[in-house]
Amino acid sequence: MPGSWWLGTMPRLLKAADRGGPAVIFVDECLRGVSQAFFSNNPVTGVVALCASFQHSWVAGVCATVGVSAATITAHALVVDPGALRNGLYGMSGFLLGQALALFSTFESTVAPPPSLLVALAVLASLSSFLTNAAGNFIVPTFGVVPLALPFVATAYAWLLACSGGLLAYFPVNGAVIQPALPPPNPRDGAAVEVVSTTPKR
Repeated sequence: MPGSWWLGTMPRLLKAADRGGPAVIFVDECLRGVSQAFFSNNPVTGVVALCASFQHSWVAGVCATVGVSAATITAHALVVDPGALRNGLYGMSGFLLGQALALFSTFESTVAPPPSLLVALAVLASLSSFLTNAAGNFIVPTFGVVPLALPFVATAYAWLLACSGGLLAYFPVNGAVIQPALPPPNPRDGAAVEVVSTTPKR
């Protein structure tokens, strides 16, 4: 079938990348990691998603690239399951973290994110690979499924909590330290209504 070479999981490209050396394998792993965020295992999908990120903003594109790269490098250092690594399951959380940090953070520059953001992203993406490996060692044998985006969610929430102010505040969100707080109660909503005595004073 014409065009079938770029459909599905692209096993032909997988074998070709294996013959291309470590650099080509790494790029293929990262692109498959990006595509896993869209429930796919296809490097072409990864290219399209990265291009869309850069088209949206250079900050989002750079963060996505750094996130998936840091997560994949850390997975190599951990010597994780080669099949999961080769199919991008470790790079997915790094890509999603890059998008999350770009979304919640605003900067004067629209060309590239500041180094402080990239350092935090690299650390968080590396942490997500640790969590992916730990969660996979428990969830896969126990339930027969992969952890998918669970490491991303846990890491992203940890980052947001660390940005919540007080002694743990270390990173600005949307130009200021994030302050999660409920809005003040509105008496019209029936909350915290002040009780006024109707008894006339003597």
